[in-house]
Amino acid sequence: MLPLILLMGWVIALVVSGIGPHDRVTWFLEVTPVLIAIPLLAVTRGPFPLTGLLYVLIFIHGLVLILGGHYTWRNRAERLLSLSCG
Repeated sequence: MLPLILLMGWVIALVVSGIGPHDRVTWFLEVTPVLIAIPLLAVTRGPFPLTGLLYVLIFIHGLVLILGGHYTWRNRAERLLSLSCG
């Protein structure tokens, strides 16, 4: 149930961030890892189940990428978000 809820959160975040991003190409490049992770996590959910904590952490990282794609890392939160990505 948790992965489905997180998937819905990602879909909503993708739709909202896709509305009027600063640069469409940069947005697409930033959200591509999320678009790759969605089917990958869905396919491997049965054979390689992950813990709930790991699903939440992957979800948060995806949200950081989606937010960065919308603003192209050009706002006051840039330093914090860059730090969270490593």
